[in-house]
Amino acid sequence: SSALLTIVFAIRLVFGGGDRSQLVDEWAREDRVLIGQPFRRLLLCLGQNVSPVMVVTIVLMFTVAVYLAALSWVPENFYFSAAVALCFAMLCIGIMNDVTAWLSRRFEKQLVNAIDFMIAALNTGENTYRALGLTAEASGGALRREFNEIIRRLDAGMDIQPSMQRMVEAFDSEGVRLFSQSLTVKWNQGGDLAGILMSVNRIIRERSRMRLQLSGQLSGARYSAAFLSFLPYFLILFLYYRQPGWLSTLSDHPQGPQLLLGALALQILGLSWLRRMLRLKS
Repeated sequence: SSALLTIVFAIRLVFGGGDRSQLVDEWAREDRVLIGQPFRRLLLCLGQNVSPVMVVTIVLMFTVAVYLAALSWVPENFYFSAAVALCFAMLCIGIMNDVTAWLSRRFEKQLVNAIDFMIAALNTGENTYRALGLTAEASGGALRREFNEIIRRLDAGMDIQPSMQRMVEAFDSEGVRLFSQSLTVKWNQGGDLAGILMSVNRIIRERSRMRLQLSGQLSGARYSAAFLSFLPYFLILFLYYRQPGWLSTLSDHPQGPQLLLGALALQILGLSWLRRMLRLKS
């Protein structure tokens, strides 16, 4: 199990952030969801009541299928096929993390308008519970689902902090955490919630502006990476169209399939590392 933890954390270093000092903390956590954590967050963002174990099983099945396909192509090289399957699994985890991050950023942008509506409701004299309900009715999509879930948990007798735990866990961002902490403090201690929410909204708007600015600065590197990624495949199609027999020299060679799969695996690893560097800068 410790070896499995090390492998999973190594994948997280490439795709999910964190540092080496967190390895012991990850192992010591009693409530950890090791392999299923990326899947769980994605399912929460999508609002799907599906067990992460089922999604993990599906990904593992596809990984085994990729391994068997690579092994059938290169039957004499077991380790090479395993490396290709591992690259496929890492690619799946990376894609899921990217989708989750994109959904979190979109939720944070929509949260700005929801906070504005909630501030207006509070300024008209509504209490916090009623303002949450009105905001849920005026919102749509994931915002309505999460605000309705908060109200449902409050109606069930839960405190405000555990009521907002699902939203914070699913759409984990600084804006969502600021909103949750502000609402929790003012719910328990009272005070001017509208003024605090206005400050939170200014912070979220500034974060969105800076994110757009950084995204524009990094767009050139992203477009260059995308162009260089697809350029070899366009060249293969072009050269195959001009000289149909040129590819047979590689495909008929005994080491040809290994070279092709190795090039694909190295390209996936290189793009994953470049993606991580760009995400760290942003």
